[in-house]
Amino acid sequence: MHSKDKSLYDILGVSSDADQALIKKAYRDRALANHPDHNPDENRRMSEINYAWSILRDQETRSLYDLSLLKDRLPHLSTTIKPQENDPLTSQKKAVWAQCHALTEEALTSAIHKLATRNRIAPGEYAQFARNILKSIDDGVSTNYDQAALLASQPLDVSIAMGLLGIQKYAEKFVLYANKNSPTVDHILEAALLDRAWDILAHGLERETEIELGGNPRMLKHLTGRRI
Repeated sequence: MHSKDKSLYDILGVSSDADQALIKKAYRDRALANHPDHNPDENRRMSEINYAWSILRDQETRSLYDLSLLKDRLPHLSTTIKPQENDPLTSQKKAVWAQCHALTEEALTSAIHKLATRNRIAPGEYAQFARNILKSIDDGVSTNYDQAALLASQPLDVSIAMGLLGIQKYAEKFVLYANKNSPTVDHILEAALLDRAWDILAHGLERETEIELGGNPRMLKHLTGRRI
């Protein structure tokens, strides 16, 4: 339908953060310039333009498309865990951490889609926050594993608990920073992402275990007095 080397935004000649009015204008300009009545050889080009418009004209389908672009830019599983001598759990920790990373990334991606669609904000606005959260969880893998293993026994539950511990510790640092500064729009977006990602990730865990972890930190309520 369209070249994989070009995004739908490229086809219409607009940036990914363009508002709907600009996208509509770009479509009309290109549709007029490439209409088969004026350029009989531009049928393929016109098909690309129409397809781009059919996706980007609607906020929901645009958000889904933006999400597909975003997923390619989110951090993927790295290999930063270094084996320790005489550590019988090294391979198990690594496997559980890999699952934790994948589950947390999935939760963040789902949270971004839900928030972007509801608030009519480009998913890219949340991307750097998601990267920071994932990196923080990866950096604390050993400590989070040891703590999670005390609360859960099954590898899947340990993986989820690790992710929630990572979100919780990130939230603690976040609130310390936010308390020293007046809340900005970015703070509010990041807080909403933390809250939503927690709820999505915790859905796969026993409620009792989530309570032992402290429950959702409710960052947005802390900043603004309201929940997502």
